[in-house]
Order: sequence, then C-alpha cells, then structure tokens
Amino acid sequence: MSTSDQDYSTELEIFSSVVGWTYFAAWSISFYPQVIVNFKLKSVEGLSFDFVFLNLLGFTCYTIYNIVLYCDTCSIEINDIAFSVHAFVLCLVTAVQALSYKRGNNPGLHSWCIVVLILLVLSIIINVILSFVDVDLPSHDVGKDVGNFQWTLFWMGYVKVFISLIKYIPQVILNFQRKSTFGFSIYNILLDLIGGILSFSQQLIDSEKNNSWDSLTGNPVKLALGLQSIFFDLIFIFQHYCLYGHLKPTVVEVGIETNPVSGLTGFLDPKEFDSHRANTSENQRENESTGSSFRAIMNGTKSSNQNNELTSPLLTE
Repeated sequence: MSTSDQDYSTELEIFSSVVGWTYFAAWSISFYPQVIVNFKLKSVEGLSFDFVFLNLLGFTCYTIYNIVLYCDTCSIEINDIAFSVHAFVLCLVTAVQALSYKRGNNPGLHSWCIVVLILLVLSIIINVILSFVDVDLPSHDVGKDVGNFQWTLFWMGYVKVFISLIKYIPQVILNFQRKSTFGFSIYNILLDLIGGILSFSQQLIDSEKNNSWDSLTGNPVKLALGLQSIFFDLIFIFQHYCLYGHLKPTVVEVGIETNPVSGLTGFLDPKEFDSHRANTSENQRENESTGSSFRAIMNGTKSSNQNNELTSPLLTE
C-alpha cells in the first residue's frame, strides 16, 4: 500500500470514528427528551406502553449481541457497545416511569403485545438451551469463535430487528387515535433521525475504508436498525408537523391542567378531572349569577337616575 493510500485510509478511519461517536451522541441523547416529558407531566398518557416494553426487550437483546460480537469480531465498533448499554438503561428508566406515573386513558399493554413478548423471550430461552446441547445449529459468517452460541447470538440480533420493525406501529396508532402528539417528544424523533442517517453513513465509510462490503453485510442488525428508524421517524415528523402538532388539547377533551406559576402542564386522573369539571361549572354559574345581579343593580341605578332627571326643578320650569 502506497503512502497516499495509507493516508487516505487513516483519514477515513478518523472520519468514521467521528461519525460513529456523533450518531452515538444523537441516538443516546434522543432517549432523554421523552424521560423529561414524562417527569414534567407526571403522566405517560401520550406514550404507547407496547412501544416502551418492546423497546426494552429489543435493547436487552441488542446489548448482549454487541458485547459478545465485540469480543469476537471487528465488525462491532466500541461506540455500538456504549450506545446499546446506555439505551438499555434509559429504556429501563422509561419502563419504570410507565409503571409509576398516571396513564389516564392510555390502554396500557395490549394483549397482542404481551403474547409477542412472551413468545420472543421463550424463543431466546430455547436457543440458549440448545446452544449447550450437542445440536447442529445454523452457522453464520462471523462470530464463529463462540461456537453453538453464535446462532443464539444472532437470533437475539434478529429479535431486535423484528422488534424495531413493529415497535413504532403502536405509537403511530396511538397518535392517530388521540389526534395529538402531546406527551410524545418530537425531539426524541428528530435526534433519532439524525442518528439513523449517521449510522448508515458510518457503515458506508467503513466499506470504503476496507474496500469491502463486509461492514454492511457483516453487521446486518445495525444496517436494518438505521434504515427502519429513518422510515418511522419520517412518519412521526409528518404526524407532528403536518397533522396533529398544531392541535392544542383542552381540559374538556383530555383533562389537562396547567400550573399558572410553573407553567407546567399535567394530566388529571379521572376523579380529579370530574372534580375539576364540576368546580369549573359551579364557578361559571356563580360568575353568571354575580354578573346578572350586577347588571340588575346597574339597570336599577340607571332607571333611578332617569326618574330623578324627569322630576328635576330645572326641567319643570
């Protein structure tokens, strides 16, 4: 290899590293806006539970997949390890919030999602058991040093891809049903879109650096995750900025309460909402009664003044 080729390869390696850590930062930060929104609202009514728990299982598998492959092959970058571990922790925090905060009219976990989660976990357990038994399992081009466990490892990767393909659908449907994206952070989506584009770009850069497509074909999970995230992010952006983002939820519609001091908006639970609506109606009746009394007094005063004017000595003269 000539000196110019070595310099070019070094430049690509540095560029790949910069892009990799940038997408790691974008994808990692993207988990925080939703956590912050949940914390401020003390509610998860706008967040799909199916999305939350599918995401948790997916990143559990993805973390194991990355850690094991990193020890066995060069097709996994260190920023992939950092991202997957960090994402797993934030998904766990979001799941705890979902179980702790008010959910209002949120339907929670649907039965179909529970069945899917159970089947996926069982499939992983079965594969782990088979990896310790003398059974010929399908092989893969990379990860051969881990023996029979390589199939289990890549099965976890495929589980992550499958989850990523379906996990956004419940959130899209929930936004459609509510006709609102309130409670679902759009900043999460914008950062996720940036991360998806950069993730795909890094694999293209690595392919050019190595003069081979192994960086794409050797890590199909990362490739699929990047492309599918871009697709669904565009759907969420369309929902927020074109369909529902301009619609403001009101107290009458969804039970929203705004703190006049802090400016924070939170969901009322059903009892608080009914009480709030009753108090609002009572206050309106009192205001109407007070207004009627005030108008009657003003009308009486006006009539009295008119009578006085008619009986004034100046006028009789």
